[in-house]
Amino acid sequence: MAMKYLLIAFLILVVACTAPPEDVPRATEPTGDEPVAGELADNEPVAISAERSMFEFEGYGPGKSHVGTFEEMSGTVTLRDGYVIAAQGVIQAASVKTDSAGLDNHLKNEDFFDVERFPTIEFSSRVVTDTMMVGTLSFHGAAKEMVIPVTQGENSLSADFVISMADFGIVYAGVNDEVRIAFDIRP
Repeated sequence: MAMKYLLIAFLILVVACTAPPEDVPRATEPTGDEPVAGELADNEPVAISAERSMFEFEGYGPGKSHVGTFEEMSGTVTLRDGYVIAAQGVIQAASVKTDSAGLDNHLKNEDFFDVERFPTIEFSSRVVTDTMMVGTLSFHGAAKEMVIPVTQGENSLSADFVISMADFGIVYAGVNDEVRIAFDIRP
């Protein structure tokens, strides 16, 4: 009888997980139809401004979600005529910051980021257009090429999209596989 109640409680947790809104676009795998990167030779990368930029993520669990960011990030963008044509960044995974110190510690352990084994999260674009950025996300010991929907602004690049944590080997019972990521990067 106790096993029956345990199973019901587990199913409620899994079914009750909140999730990112369906209208938020998902990062996808490249199809091969993406444009080829343009020439970067005459354009020097410039540092992303921590003061003028924003990066956050939102993870979803049973009946709730948590928004977080990272306190240690760096990167560059390459601009042409005021628009981003390339971007790269490095996040120190141990610098994760949410609304809960307990959650921060849990995210750092082997259930999620495993910061001892995988101290950085890295992204490098191979092409950026007005509507998409194609690049490689290296996270949790896996490197995955993805197409991220973006919006160009003068001297800025922003996005609001969802990725699957299972693509990077992170699966945790009772937590939604999808994580929403939003950023606005500026030099």
